[in-house]
Amino acid sequence: MKRVFIVSGLVMVLMTLLIITSIIKLNQNVSQALATGNGYYQEEAYEKAKEAYEGVIEKEEKHPLLQYNLGLVAYAMKDYEQAIEHFSQTENSYMMLGNAYYRLGSGMQDPNQQMQTYQQALEQYLLGIKADPGHIPLKYNYEYLKKLIEDQQEQQNQDDQNEDENQDQQENQDDQNQDNQEGQENQDDQNQNQENEENQENQDSDNQDQENQDEENKSQSSDNQDQQEDEQQQQDQQGQAGEQDEESEQERQAIEQVLRMLEQQEKESLKNNQAVINQGKEEANDW
Repeated sequence: MKRVFIVSGLVMVLMTLLIITSIIKLNQNVSQALATGNGYYQEEAYEKAKEAYEGVIEKEEKHPLLQYNLGLVAYAMKDYEQAIEHFSQTENSYMMLGNAYYRLGSGMQDPNQQMQTYQQALEQYLLGIKADPGHIPLKYNYEYLKKLIEDQQEQQNQDDQNEDENQDQQENQDDQNQDNQEGQENQDDQNQNQENEENQENQDSDNQDQENQDEENKSQSSDNQDQQEDEQQQQDQQGQAGEQDEESEQERQAIEQVLRMLEQQEKESLKNNQAVINQGKEEANDW
């Protein structure tokens, strides 16, 4: 029994030595990873620093220094969500955890999500102040972010109010535009009706003028026809008178010619008679 107890004691001693040796070796690996990673971090070679820390993180997942340093690397690389994940697994990292929440919120476009993230940062600063009331940077960040949240809330309220007022104003303007459009349409209809009436009146007047013109043209045509007939009749009468005058002239000339012939014959007859008388006298004398 005594020999068994001694053997068992020796086994326990050997196992303890193995565990201690493993812990020492693991701590050496962590220390080496921290030293290597920190060197790269100081050189701002953040990817290499990350690789150095992650080389032993699988075996020492909850090692606070590894998690904290990985958080610093992620923060430096502006991967704030990853930084928050690492800082959350450490204790008393209120400052860096609050800063990571603040940086994450600053890049958000949605005002509501941004405000929620700012509130998470503010809570981390407040927890840090409660844990360490003399921590000046925590107090400064807390007051700064608190004022920023208040200003943004005030601005958001003002924007909401302006949006409501603008919406009401736009609705009123739309209603006014609708009324103006309807009024304009009514005015256009009235103007169109008036224009149609005026056009109809002008058309009626034009038609009446055309009828009057047609009547006048018809009357003028009739007058012209009568005038032409009168002129033609006058020309016919003048032609007939001319023909009659010509015939009268011809008759006069014929009569004059006849008269001249008769006068000539009479002269010749007288002459012949004178010759006979003279001959008779001679014969008488001879007798």
